[in-house]
This record gives sequence, structure tokens and C-alpha cells, in this order.
Amino acid sequence: MRKSLIVFFVGALVLAMSFSVIASVPSDFVVSPYPVGSIGETLLSSQISDPRTFNTHIAKETSSTDIIYRFLTSFTQYDPHTAELVPELAKGWEFSDDGLEWTFYLREGVKWSDGTPLTAYDAEFTFDVIYDESVPTSSRDILQVAGQYLDYEVIDEYTFRLYLPEPFAPLLNSMPMIVPKHALYDAWEAGMYNETWSVNTPPSEIIGSDAFMLGSYRPGERVVLLRNPNFWHVNEQGEVLPYINRWIMQIVESQEAQSLAFEAGQTHISPVMPADYARYRMNERNWDMTVHNLGPAFSTLFVTMNQNPRGPHFAEEPWKLEWFQNLHFRRAVAHAIDKDTMIDQLYDGLAAAQWSPVSAPNEFFLNPDVTRYEYDLDAARENLEMGGFTWDSQGRLLDEDGRRVSFILTTNAGNIVREGAGNILQADLQELGMDVTFTPVDFNYLVNQLTSEFEWDMMIMGLTGGLEPHSGRNVWHSSGNLHMWNPVQSEPATEWEARIDEIFDEAATVLDPDKRQALYYEWQEIIAEQAPIIYTVVQDSIIAMRNTVRNADPTIVGSWYHNIESLYIQR
Repeated sequence: MRKSLIVFFVGALVLAMSFSVIASVPSDFVVSPYPVGSIGETLLSSQISDPRTFNTHIAKETSSTDIIYRFLTSFTQYDPHTAELVPELAKGWEFSDDGLEWTFYLREGVKWSDGTPLTAYDAEFTFDVIYDESVPTSSRDILQVAGQYLDYEVIDEYTFRLYLPEPFAPLLNSMPMIVPKHALYDAWEAGMYNETWSVNTPPSEIIGSDAFMLGSYRPGERVVLLRNPNFWHVNEQGEVLPYINRWIMQIVESQEAQSLAFEAGQTHISPVMPADYARYRMNERNWDMTVHNLGPAFSTLFVTMNQNPRGPHFAEEPWKLEWFQNLHFRRAVAHAIDKDTMIDQLYDGLAAAQWSPVSAPNEFFLNPDVTRYEYDLDAARENLEMGGFTWDSQGRLLDEDGRRVSFILTTNAGNIVREGAGNILQADLQELGMDVTFTPVDFNYLVNQLTSEFEWDMMIMGLTGGLEPHSGRNVWHSSGNLHMWNPVQSEPATEWEARIDEIFDEAATVLDPDKRQALYYEWQEIIAEQAPIIYTVVQDSIIAMRNTVRNADPTIVGSWYHNIESLYIQR
């Protein structure tokens, strides 16, 4: 006997005089709860970096996923107000008593942006791609249970079933973006999937199921998204959403450029740097906009060191690898992070110290009692001495063989907060006698170094967290593609990494929330003790929106774009 978790959105059957109205709205369509708006107009926003790909299975950086997630959808999504998982492409699901068999019922009548029906065969194809080990996707790291892949089959055109080797607590959270079989199967069959949907692909060949579809891309200038006429959300009058005809994402060189564009009236929406918060609040009326402080962000900012023996520069400088693998060296760096100065100087007080890999809003899984490394240069020096380091007569730090400790610290150029954090950290590490060259570089270059070239020393980087720790398995499991300090290990390099592997494998199969919490608490403590990633501060998420953007409803879970289909520009 099955327990049912089936949920349905009420559809609409409405006739109206509009070019966007369909005579009979399928009952499985989603009806927007927001006030009816007007179709037309162009939405303007900005982002700092160019996308590297439009292929969801290849993308590892937000410069790509922030665009991809506007034209692809999954079976489920988070309710932006309650943080509960709710139906999206799947209108409902049910599971067996033992939790090993899950059946998903897709919405009937949903079409891809080119008019082709979206069916369970697209879901089957998506899993085929994810489990193809020639495709370097992080989704494969997440969709494993105790090291085993899920089995799956198409029951009928709108019914898809998964078979689990063991219960899998984060299943609903882990469902992937569904990709179109009819558009990508031939390339996958030919072994060319990794080259599909690149930034050079004609936009007309990139098919989506969300509110928008790709219109054009000009490197260094802009990405244009166009209204998807086949979207499966409608308003209460039966008009097909979204209201926005075009969404132009301007590509700018820095956060300062984002602010200048907003202040000049060139964008409708912009993140607000903490240093600008008070000024923006004072000008809400003058600029006809509203500033929203959503509270602590899900994003993280951290320092990490390259412990990957495959780093090509370690062949010539193996001693650098020894430094970064030295626990006392890493702990010394942790003690040299002046979080209070970062909060005051970079965030104008609109941030808080972070000690754990779990994002601040995730209160249930956040371990508040992990080991903390307070800013203390004397404690840093003690750790360096314990690690075998000494100083010469000029105060320069030397390793056991008398070599000067010298390395490159990097982050992505244009992010003034990360650049500021780099300057603060550089000064304190130099106070410890280290020779540190701070070199910000292009974001996509940085990601390439992190994920494929491996030729870097120390990095200031960030990730976007979430409510489900398992979603970070590709970072924390030693085999993960984003296991930053030493990715894609065939076997864990250390005992503590092996224990983290065990934790993530076990926690995924545990259904008791309290037992899962205990396991993830242990993982956070291991990371704090071993310091492969050293957390700095978490800022408040602040955005400014023109008051002409109607139906705005930003939340910390969904940001400002969770209801993008219902936003419209007041004429």
C-alpha cells in the first residue's frame, strides 16, 4: 500500500480577448496567485560575468546557472515563503511504504518552448545523461544513494518512476533540471553532449520549459531572454505568463558598475552593496524604488588552499603542496582572518561571522558549536611553529627547509567585497611573515583553474548554499567535482575525508531528521577542525527594485525572481 503525497494546482478555463489567451487552459497548468498585470515591456538587470555555458550539466558557476535556471525547470521547487518543497513540473507523487519506489506524475499539456510536448521520456533522458560518466556533471554526485545510482523507468507518457537501493531522504530536493530529449538526444548518442548548448550555440537551438527562452547573447555586453509563449503558468484570467516580453541581463565589469547602472536608471533591479545601503534607503523616494534587506544570505565567502597533488605547478614547487597540506598552516591562516574588520569595512556592519559550511538561514542543520578560530595573530604564530615553520632575522616566514613562504592569493576581479577581503587577508598574512601576492582574475578563468587546470595556491571564493546539506555532496564528498582543495579523488586522501564520505552516504539514507542533523553536525565539526575551507563572513542579501516592477515579492529563499513570470512593468 502506498502513502500519497499528491498535490495539485487548480487550473483555469477562461476565455478573454488577448493574443496570449488560449481557448482552453489545461487543468494541470499553474494559476498565478498574484494580481493580474499587463503583458509587454522589457525587464533590465545586470550580472558581473559572462556565462561559460548554457548546458545545465556542465555549468558549475552562477554566471551560467543564473541564466539556465530561467529557461529550465525541475519536478519540484521550494516554496519561497515556507521553504517547503512543492510540485513544479511534477503535479504530484507517491511513494511505497519502504520508501524505495517513487512515482511522479507530470503535468499534462506542458510544452517545450518550441511547442514539443514535455513528457516522462524527457525525464528518462535527463537521468541517462546524468549517469553517463563521460558527462562531467555535479548532478551525478548528488543523485547517488550509498554510492549507487537510482534505477528509473517511464510508466507512461506522463508517469515516471524511480527505484532506490535504499531510502533517500533528500530525493525531492535533488531532482534535476529536465532537459529536452528531442533537442539533445542525437548529440548525446554521438558522444557530443558536453559540446552542446555552448555559448556559441544559436539561441533558436536552445529549448526551454520555464518562463523564458534564450533570445541572444553578446559576450561582454548582454544576454537577452524572450518570453516563452508555451509556458504553462497562467493568470486568473487565463492569460499565458510571463508578462515580461524581454529580459535583458547586462554584463558589467564590477559591482560598482552594477550600482552605477541602477542609479542611472539603466536597470530595474540590482544587488545593493552594504556600503551603499544607507544611501539607497535615503533615496527610495527620489529614485522611485524600494530597498529590500532579506537578511543573512545563503551564499558563503571562504578561503581555501590547493591540496591537489595534480596541480601542475607543484611539480616544480612541491613544498607549496606540503605547506597547504599542513594542518597547522591552515589553522594559522584561519586565525589570521580578521572577520570584524571585514564586517566593518566591507559590509558596513551588514554581515556576521561565519564558522560553518551550512548557510546562516538554514537553522535546523546549522551547528552553532563548531571549533572557532578567532582573529589572533599570536595563535597563528603558535600554529606555524607547531607546523615546523620559523622566522629569519627580518621576520620572514621560512619552512623547515629554509624556504621563504611565498604564494599567490587570488579571487575574481570585479567583486569589490572579495577584492577587499583579499587585501585584508594579504596584510595579515604578511604580518605573519608570508610573502603574499594578491591577484584578482576573471571569474571564469578562476573557475577553470578550480575545476580543471588546478594551477592555483590560495583562493577567496564563494558558493550558494541551500536548505538541504546533501545538495553540497559534490563539494564535500572526496569524489566530487567541486571538492575544491582536491577534487575527483578515486579514494579519499585522508581519514577525515573518508569519514565525511561516510557521513554523506549515510545521512542521505536516514529518514529521521534528528539523526540526519547529528550526522551533519559531525561533518561541520570535521571541516572546522581540519580547515580545508575557512569561512569568513556572511552578508545580508540586499536588493533594490524599481517601484514600476509590480508584483515584487522578494524572499531569502526565492530571491526576487522566484515569481518572475508574474512580474510586470507598470506603464
